Amino acid sequence: MRNVTKKMRRIKCSQLAPTSKFHCDYENIGSIAAGLAVKMNMQFETDEEGNFHDMIEIHTEGHEKPYKLHLHALKPAPDVQFEPLINLKFIPIGKEKTEEVEFKNEGRITGHVNLVEEPRTKSGLIIEPSSFSIEPEEVIRVKIGMVADTADLITKSIRVRVEGQEDKHQTIEVTATCVEQHLSIVFEEGGGQKSSLNFGTLYMGERREYPAFLVNNGPQPAQFKFKFLQGLRNLDENYTDENDAFISPAEVGKELTDRVLTAEPLAGVVGPYQQLPISFICRTKKHDKKGGFNDLSESMISGNPASGKSLSNMGQQERYSVKP
Repeated sequence: MRNVTKKMRRIKCSQLAPTSKFHCDYENIGSIAAGLAVKMNMQFETDEEGNFHDMIEIHTEGHEKPYKLHLHALKPAPDVQFEPLINLKFIPIGKEKTEEVEFKNEGRITGHVNLVEEPRTKSGLIIEPSSFSIEPEEVIRVKIGMVADTADLITKSIRVRVEGQEDKHQTIEVTATCVEQHLSIVFEEGGGQKSSLNFGTLYMGERREYPAFLVNNGPQPAQFKFKFLQGLRNLDENYTDENDAFISPAEVGKELTDRVLTAEPLAGVVGPYQQLPISFICRTKKHDKKGGFNDLSESMISGNPASGKSLSNMGQQERYSVKP
């Protein structure tokens, strides 16, 4: 006890329960000079199990209300420490997101912990494991998360129950923002979002591009990859050659090289609330050129059947429509 005033003070200490397990030893000088202090030694001894409490009143000259010094002696118990708040941030609808929470026992005996969601909901929280035993100075990581089902700000609570400390109210608050997230394709020509694309009429060997944007309207990065499901070498729906079902790797490579419809880029990542420019390309194939030189201009003009073509029907044969 220290006298922080500028005058000498008389003091008197009294213990409410003389038969208490607590014992206080101090220098009984009756008064303390200004700026000086008196050392007090507190002792506790018991042969019984339980929690004990006591109080010492210190009366000071010139003050009616005494200073109360509370004394506590608690039996050994687990002291489980954890983070009381978990923010899962943004979760796309239908997706699952979890985080690990560390539980550490800073007490002197083993603690048995149960984690219970209060109140329980239909969707529920993911808690793995929900019950465990933790030794002194041990650290256990628990996975806590949820699956987003509605677009809303969600707040849920987990009751932490430690065996032997049921009267101690401890909770973990879990918050998350569930959002809708999807990718959409927006074209420059025509504007707005579309689900189909028509390249129109093209000549053999002609190349046509449709510029567009891949838009991510969510708060999380989104990966994408284009796949063309109508085949590689022939997009005609009436083409039913069953021999193409059995092709060699070399033929597959040739089909990839001769692909009619493609996109640039074919795969990548779109950042949150960002757009990525892409191009859909229709690249028609050219006839393979054979070696040598042959002048067919006269026969084509005259419409000689031996040439196999005429100027009037050649354009009709080499012009066709491609469906995306």
